[in-house]
Amino acid sequence: MDFRSLFSEINLMDKDAADAGNPTPGHSRPNVLELSKAGVLSADLVKFTRGFVGTLMKTSRGRYKFSGDFRTYPQHITDFAYGGAFKAQFNVGFCSQGDEPQWHARVGLGCFISNSFSQLAAGDWTSVVQAILEDPQLFDAMMSRLDAGYAELPNPVANPRAEDVVRGNSNRHNGWRFIGRRISAADLYELNVQEFAELCTQTFDILRSAKLA
Repeated sequence: MDFRSLFSEINLMDKDAADAGNPTPGHSRPNVLELSKAGVLSADLVKFTRGFVGTLMKTSRGRYKFSGDFRTYPQHITDFAYGGAFKAQFNVGFCSQGDEPQWHARVGLGCFISNSFSQLAAGDWTSVVQAILEDPQLFDAMMSRLDAGYAELPNPVANPRAEDVVRGNSNRHNGWRFIGRRISAADLYELNVQEFAELCTQTFDILRSAKLA
């Protein structure tokens, strides 16, 4: 399997398929292994994503250890370093919603804010925003190191600046908050797993240098 076949397989995973597995106790979403056991996703996809996580850990010399079993959503899979989507933390996601030109990978720092987890998640994200407020110039310089960067606040923002993140924090609606990189599927097709792991490691290191994690 390669990134092209990964995106193509995820694209076939509608809502019913994404919900087909039985989530591990304590998790809100099923993962790729559980969907593979349910006959929705292939064993090759599980092997490929676990292989990527292993390569990322090796490339980063153990700094970025992910769970290895990506959580599943309609036409979207994502993995976290610890604690799930309701903690502000590093994550990697692959999204193949819509037409192929819209397919992309997302690499960076994210957190899902939900009313049922508002105290935990909103507090976590507020800490990120506070760090940006303390040194907005550092944040803007970081974005330039991320090829101008990308954010979801919760609406997508290309080339975000510190003021965009602060303004987005005033919106307390449920939704995904994210700062990092967005890589088109077409660009990802040109990379192998090792090269993508190196890009992820670089991205996470840059975010850490700005004191966001």
